[in-house]
Order: sequence, then C-alpha cells, then structure tokens
Amino acid sequence: MQWCNEDIIKNIEILEIKSAIERMGNNKAAGTDKIPIKIYKDMLDNILLIIKDIYNICIKYKTMPKIWKEGVIFPIYKKGDESDLTNYRPIALLQTQYKVYSSIINDRLTKQMYRNGFYPKFQGAWQKDKITTINATTIINMYEEALQHKKEIHTTYIDLVKAYDSVEHWSLKETMEYYDLNKDSVDLVTT
Repeated sequence: MQWCNEDIIKNIEILEIKSAIERMGNNKAAGTDKIPIKIYKDMLDNILLIIKDIYNICIKYKTMPKIWKEGVIFPIYKKGDESDLTNYRPIALLQTQYKVYSSIINDRLTKQMYRNGFYPKFQGAWQKDKITTINATTIINMYEEALQHKKEIHTTYIDLVKAYDSVEHWSLKETMEYYDLNKDSVDLVTT
C-alpha cells in the first residue's frame, strides 16, 4: 500500500475549491450558518482567497472552527406510516463552508483509495460513474441459469440499511493507521 500523504495534507488550491463548490447543487439546504451554496457560487471570485486561507490554516494546524462541527438534524419522510419514526431518514444540515472543505478532503482520500486498489473491479455502489445495474443483471442471470439447469443456488443477503449511519472515530483512526497513513493525514481526517 503506497499512500501519498503529501497529496492529502498539502495546501488547498483555488481550483479544488472552485470544483467542490461547482459540484454542489443549488437546492442543498444551508446549515446553522444559513448561507446557501448559491451565495458562494455568486460571490466566488470575491471570497475565494479568503476561503483558501481559512482552509489552509485548518490543514496546517489539523483543526477546524468548532462551529463547523455543529449541525441540525432534520428528519426526511421516506414512505409508509408517517407516525412511525422508522419511516424517516435523518439528515444533518451542516455549514456550507464545512461541506466544501470536507468535500475537498474526501476527494483527496478517494483518489488515494483508487490508486491503492481499495475498490474491487466489479463494485458499482458508492463509486463515481459506476452503477449497480451490471451487478444486479449478473445475479439475475445466475438465478436463471440455475433454474434452467435445475441447479441449487445459495445466496446470502446482508442488510446494510443502518451500516453507515455512524462511524466510530476510534475505528476510523485505527483503520487509517493500519493502512499506514501518517499522523498528519490521520489527524486531518479525525479532527
């Protein structure tokens, strides 16, 4: 495993900020700062250097403003009985500046994960420009072939509905250390 820690903890560039802001949808709700992403897009040229300086201070000292860690949990109705709380999906409304910053750090980590072969070839979920249709079609074909040739087929399903609702910080830190990310990279991600 060959991590390029310098690519994770290097200073944030203007192009990274622009890219992260442009990718965010205008319909995203603002967090406790009440500043929608549309404001950032409209004022980008005026605030870009200030944002860059703030982000690079965060990188340098492996910390961030406490207010960025604050959010508002808002329930989104999915389906079924509206009086049943399990029919709601909670979302956290986070500060726009934090969303942009964490998007940049996430992009950097994702590039490293691709470079180090973390994603299996046929994994479609949770990857940019990949779909799960091929995986579903493969399973359907296996069932059809087993049925046609009167063969047994054994399947295991794992329900991941709640698997990613929360991640224990200690576990994230241990995993990053296990895969040889250096202390600066680990501290940056776990602040």
